[in-house]
Amino acid sequence: MYAKCGSVSEAYKLFQTLPFPSLVSWSTMIAGFADHGPRVLAFKHFADMQERGIEADKSAFLSILKACSGGERMDVGSIIHTQIVESGLEGDSMIGSSITDMYAKNGYIEDAYKVFGSLLSKDEVIWGVIIRGYVQVGQADMALALFCRMLKDGVQPIVSTFLSGLRACADTGKVDEGMIIHDMIVRRAIESDASVGSSLVDMYAKYGDLDGSRKVFDTLPYANEVAYGAMIAGYVAHGEAIPALQLFDEMDTCSLKLDAIIFLYAIKACSSVRVIMYCRQMHHKLLVDGLEGDLRIGNCLTEMYINCRKLSEAQWVFDSMPKKDAISWGVLISGYAEIADSRTVKYQLNEMQSSGWRVNDMVFTSILAACSNACQVRAGCDFFTCMTIDYGIWPSIEHYTCMIDLLGRTGCFFEAQELIKTMPFMPNIITWTTLLSSCHAYCNCSLGQECFDRFIQTDPDDGSGYLLMLNTYAHLNMWYDFMEIQGLKCYSGAFKKPGKSSIEIDSGVHEFIVGTNDKFLSSKLQRLGCIGREEGFVPMLVLAVG
Repeated sequence: MYAKCGSVSEAYKLFQTLPFPSLVSWSTMIAGFADHGPRVLAFKHFADMQERGIEADKSAFLSILKACSGGERMDVGSIIHTQIVESGLEGDSMIGSSITDMYAKNGYIEDAYKVFGSLLSKDEVIWGVIIRGYVQVGQADMALALFCRMLKDGVQPIVSTFLSGLRACADTGKVDEGMIIHDMIVRRAIESDASVGSSLVDMYAKYGDLDGSRKVFDTLPYANEVAYGAMIAGYVAHGEAIPALQLFDEMDTCSLKLDAIIFLYAIKACSSVRVIMYCRQMHHKLLVDGLEGDLRIGNCLTEMYINCRKLSEAQWVFDSMPKKDAISWGVLISGYAEIADSRTVKYQLNEMQSSGWRVNDMVFTSILAACSNACQVRAGCDFFTCMTIDYGIWPSIEHYTCMIDLLGRTGCFFEAQELIKTMPFMPNIITWTTLLSSCHAYCNCSLGQECFDRFIQTDPDDGSGYLLMLNTYAHLNMWYDFMEIQGLKCYSGAFKKPGKSSIEIDSGVHEFIVGTNDKFLSSKLQRLGCIGREEGFVPMLVLAVG
């Protein structure tokens, strides 16, 4: 009784008073330690029981197998498996499920599958165990194949198996299979289950179907922290910062638990919209909840303030962090690089090395990207040179791409072309898109066309390059070339996600998406246009192709 209620210490006191514990007493004690810990005592008592000549039965084997599933003593698990085979209990469905689960949870999925395959009778539990095992080791395709086999064998999945199937669909991006499982869930009337609903929200969000994800979320009778977290993560992953922050505020209003993961996504959303009021409010909530000591949160807070151009606050967060890693240093250093504070960058690089961290290629990627964003040519060139001379780091294609972007942004097209020629790598689609974007900004159609030709040779289905070239020709009124590119775009079926922007007005954030057909917004824009013309403002009408 005590062991089953979690009072293992009380159960152990009673157990020690028994002069000759029975098999039931041993099994109960082993089960208590397996369930509530410490598991090492479960192994000890199992060994002591056998030393006293008491043979384990089904109940004892099930308990010790559960202890082995924690990943602590897989060597014991293999021995137990051998004993089970010798006892003739391997064919039992519960024993078979437990052995399969033990191997799967410890990452021995091939051994788990061998046991699974040897079972003459497979119920819904054992199917769920092996499917979950394949999902956990990252073999989602195999998990889905087994899910289909289970259905063909006439076995109906239990709730935990549905969860594994949904996760497998999310990991593989298989939309059709996910919708089939969703339909099965609806027919079983379990879509209102908190775990199932949260998994559906997560699956659709990972597909990029935020409307579908939100539809499921809104139909949940009670959205828990997991459902909110999945929805917020989906919004942030696809650049929808405003609805992510709205859901975060809703969670806070409903007094739901805000853990470190939820805060990480919320900080990323704040960092995206770059509204300092939101950022400081988020930081204050973190301090109240006592989560500021988390390394990941510290890194995200530092980056958030850097994105808002608040270097002093970023430095304060960095200095306050109890622990730092290479990412922490890279984030802070890139912030100083963006404002061309070369002296502080070099000082922080030295501090990083003095603190025992090796300055790696990722740090210099951050530095060069920051220089590019700020159009700091001299600083960028200095760091590109010193990374090899002073730190022994040979530039990767990411470093070259950052430099091409920097040179292109500042109109140094000859230097950018020469750098591409001297690269020890073949240019990739990012290389050509980067330079093409600069050609578009400077209306350099001759070099732009050359970049575009290389671009479509690499990936003819990416719509971003077509739009850059189309807008370049439209700006220069080169309509024949414009129509030629438009024809290529239509033929290839290339697509680009519409752009969007946000603005802070009166303590509120408003988001605008290219191509939105909003009557209220259109009427406001027309009215503003009339007011502008009355004041003598002449708009610059440049065609933007979507």
